[in-house]
Amino acid sequence: MQSQPAPRQDQLTATSAVTPDRPPDDAPAASPVDAPSPRRVESDQPGELNPRQLRLLSALVTSTDLQAACKCAEVSRAAAYQWLKQPAFHDELQRQRSAILSEALANVKINATRAAAELVGLLDEDDPGLRRLVCRDILDRASRIYAMEKTLKQQSGARS
Repeated sequence: MQSQPAPRQDQLTATSAVTPDRPPDDAPAASPVDAPSPRRVESDQPGELNPRQLRLLSALVTSTDLQAACKCAEVSRAAAYQWLKQPAFHDELQRQRSAILSEALANVKINATRAAAELVGLLDEDDPGLRRLVCRDILDRASRIYAMEKTLKQQSGARS
């Protein structure tokens, strides 16, 4: 039994052609949920991130240890170092880290008022040692806030 040679590119019919816009005929239909986001592509072209790079990004965002992140993402350190030199990978890592930091700072801001109220509430405690510590904390924080506001005013005045 002889196998037939594969058809040449110019012999492919419109129904059997596989293009980026058209999946193969035997591929299951993709739902909109399954559609990859612009950053999640299978190519290694500059500016695009492949699934292995995305796994490493996820691990790097949550870890400060490159070796541990590589192990978690099942990626070699050599590949990680190579990818870190690529602007698209490096920029996406910085973007994700900034997003996480912004979220954490927003959480601190949201809870700062509650924490200040709790601290002030401790001024009514019976324990004089605890009250003294609370007073010191409140005055220390107030002093730091005053210094920060003064610095910000000086900086905004220098810009004008």
